[in-house]
Amino acid sequence: MQKQLLLSQKQLLISHFNVFHKRKQLSLLQKQLLISHFGVFHKRKQLLLLQKQLLISHFSVFYKQKQLLVSYFSVLRKQKQLFFLKPQFAYSF
Repeated sequence: MQKQLLLSQKQLLISHFNVFHKRKQLSLLQKQLLISHFGVFHKRKQLLLLQKQLLISHFSVFYKQKQLLVSYFSVLRKQKQLFFLKPQFAYSF
């Protein structure tokens, strides 16, 4: 009887250690998962910042193209004015 009780206590102790070990493993896996999630979050944040910078660059290029187009039309308008003014200067000489 005493032997059986000792054997049962030993098995119970082993079971408790197994449970403790499994919980420890689970805790480590949860920590790794949390670290992984933070890594993914950080990468997504970096990606969003890069997308924002790209969008700002696109707007900057668009604005410069708009300025270039306005300048181009201004030059065309002045060329048109000069073209129509040339005959007047020609007759004045």
